[in-house]
Amino acid sequence: MIVWQPPWWVVEREPVMGRPGRVLRLRCTGPWGWLERYRAADTVQVPGLTAGEWLQRCWWRVCGQVVSGRLHPALDRVIPDLAVLPGEDWAGLARRLCQAAGVTLRFATRSDLPDGLGLAAVEAGVVDLQAGPVAAFGAAGQPRLRRARWRRQGGRATHVVVWGAAGLADAADWESLRALGRRIAQTTIDRQVSGTAVQERAAREVLSLAPPAGWVEVLPHPGLEVGDSVAITDSLAGLSQAPFLIEAITVRYERWGPLRFVQRLDLRRPVVTGEEG
Repeated sequence: MIVWQPPWWVVEREPVMGRPGRVLRLRCTGPWGWLERYRAADTVQVPGLTAGEWLQRCWWRVCGQVVSGRLHPALDRVIPDLAVLPGEDWAGLARRLCQAAGVTLRFATRSDLPDGLGLAAVEAGVVDLQAGPVAAFGAAGQPRLRRARWRRQGGRATHVVVWGAAGLADAADWESLRALGRRIAQTTIDRQVSGTAVQERAAREVLSLAPPAGWVEVLPHPGLEVGDSVAITDSLAGLSQAPFLIEAITVRYERWGPLRFVQRLDLRRPVVTGEEG
């Protein structure tokens, strides 16, 4: 039975002593974590490439898939001055490309190659980042939260960029910038926002919202992927069906202990403003 589709790379194996039978602990990383290991040795600059073509140059290090047609309409824009600097990891570039386009990149094991051996067994797909919640946790009749921890998302942002349907707008908290002596950036993507005035208003609001982030532990949900939206209810944190985006997924399976099969979801709160008026 296949219970988890994304591919994994084994980075460490460790025998566990003192347990009945032969137990081997494997520490694995997903495609994004493996992609972070690859860094440009020299400056890479190829004029005339679209964002989608650049994204394929990023993912071919963990995926043998090549797409000849368009990946996504939001990735059709040509980026003439993009350059990958020495030491820059390809995962960071892929995240910036996806974030600017309002999409996310997902990896999966090909259904016709379930053993997942080799790069040819890994496929990639581009999907819209903002979608309705695909799962809900914490409320009555929903899977309960085993554990949860919340924090302010990197403190108060001092510089915010809002990407909307018609471009972008930014805002800065100059008083905090002078006090801190550094910039704390935050990017928000909301394709429902349109009009420069609305985007500027949204950017100003983001500076005061400081949306929370955190993680929850739940029973594994095999349909969740990075970039999915989930609804969280946690009365102790004052959350009721609050939307969050999944930034990372960690699955822990143990043959002993009270929590044998647990999924940890690292979450961040999307900022959705933008009713025109």
